[in-house]
Amino acid sequence: MVLAGSAIHSRELLQDICPEAVGPMTEIPYAPVAVVSMGFSKKNVGHPLDGFGILVPSREKRKILGILFSSSLFPARAPEGQVLLTAFAGGMSHPKLAFAFDEDLIEIVEREVEAILGTKGKPDFLRIQRWEGAIPQYTLGHKSRIEKITQALPEGLFLAGSYLSGVSVSQTFTSGIEAARKILASPSES
Repeated sequence: MVLAGSAIHSRELLQDICPEAVGPMTEIPYAPVAVVSMGFSKKNVGHPLDGFGILVPSREKRKILGILFSSSLFPARAPEGQVLLTAFAGGMSHPKLAFAFDEDLIEIVEREVEAILGTKGKPDFLRIQRWEGAIPQYTLGHKSRIEKITQALPEGLFLAGSYLSGVSVSQTFTSGIEAARKILASPSES
């Protein structure tokens, strides 16, 4: 069996069947993130949006983590002549921003997106989603915590998730592949 999810949700499911794994899981901190999706008329965006988006380096001293060019990446995410941008705010650099009042968050994100992409005017569409435990943090001792977790698991139970070996989609996908390999390599019950 594979338990695929965050350490936050996995520990809730494991507390009765594998309490030894729960302790190290509670030590994995998570950064909160606010996701602000904005729709603009294509003519009101100064950037060609010819990529996946941008990650904002911390040295830039900006209030957002990055912007995904959602409608460039995924067809039919925005009506003809429109674009969908998805901005990420909060993280470990500005955790309180993830929980700011909507008006304050919108003002900050709109200002940042305008400065970076040259947007004009207010978005035609706006939606906010907040994730309290969005990004697992790989703090000192993380590898040791993961070893303790996996050693505590009962036979036949395997884990997959972004807290194990990387937060990118490809790293999380790979953790699922690794769990499948472990299942195939484990002794089967007849």
